[in-house]
Amino acid sequence: MKSLNFRSFKRSVIILVFFIWPSVSALAQNHINLTLRWNSKSGVYDVYGKPNFTAQDYPIGPTQISIVCPKIVPNKNLRTISYQMGFSQIDSIFEPLAAPQSDFFAFQSFGAKLDFIENVEYLLFSFRFTDNICREGVRIFDNDSDPNYSMPGMSGGDFRNAIYSVMSEELYNINYDNLGSVCDNCPKEICIPFKLIKNTNND
Repeated sequence: MKSLNFRSFKRSVIILVFFIWPSVSALAQNHINLTLRWNSKSGVYDVYGKPNFTAQDYPIGPTQISIVCPKIVPNKNLRTISYQMGFSQIDSIFEPLAAPQSDFFAFQSFGAKLDFIENVEYLLFSFRFTDNICREGVRIFDNDSDPNYSMPGMSGGDFRNAIYSVMSEELYNINYDNLGSVCDNCPKEICIPFKLIKNTNND
């Protein structure tokens, strides 16, 4: 039985890593940022992902995106408008002790192949409240500052955002423009301004 030629083996590994590393490194740097906005034309909230890369038929794996709303929204499931990724609402928590001024809604997708262009927003899904009214202050869940599953009133619910590639690589990075939605160009009959939300929360 021949013994392993370590020098030859080491040289082969170095050559292999030299050729493979650039593609692995490029893959590891891929990420997607999230935001949402009120769409005054269609009367819905739109949730967008912005990639830092360009790719065709890019395989996105299991994904969860969660929404935080002021507590005055109806305590009912949101009406979801799903597109290519097939998002649906899977969980909700209303006014938990850890954040009594907020309601939390989690949406999930099992993934899809998407065409991405670097720094161009991709519409992931849309939603509206059951009464079709726009509320300001709606935003994407913040993994760092919003309550986790172990905090009072969260009932073990994990609302953290996560976007995975089919290789189980985490693509989700940060939220942007996430101070809370504004109901621009919104008729009074379907708008509740942020001032009213703040006053209601302080009662």
